[in-house]
Amino acid sequence: MSSPKPSILIVEDNDDFRHLLGSFVERKGYEAISASDGSEALEILTQTKPALILMDLSMPVIDGFTAARRVREHEHLRDIPILFVTAHGELGIELYQDLNTLEGGKIEYLPKPIDVQLLESLIHGLIHG
Repeated sequence: MSSPKPSILIVEDNDDFRHLLGSFVERKGYEAISASDGSEALEILTQTKPALILMDLSMPVIDGFTAARRVREHEHLRDIPILFVTAHGELGIELYQDLNTLEGGKIEYLPKPIDVQLLESLIHGLIHG
């Protein structure tokens, strides 16, 4: 009997990009779970614990950084690695907040437009160590 696929929670407000990311991670052997904003992601996290959260920073309702802070407040979720995907690049992240203040699991970021080889490498490294 094979072990279940690791799941990745994809949190992205752009429907097309969220579906594209979902298709990509499924082709790489992971289960994709989708949320359109941080609020929806936090609701999903009450039901399941994914192996990784792949999250946009700029979203309506609850942005990615605020959602990540809330994830880190929960003892059973705080070790989940988070990969931020952002159009802001390094400068945007520095202006947005210092990611090192998010204690718990590993944090990485990937600027848009996405380099798919780097995305695959980061996902693998965050999930499989």
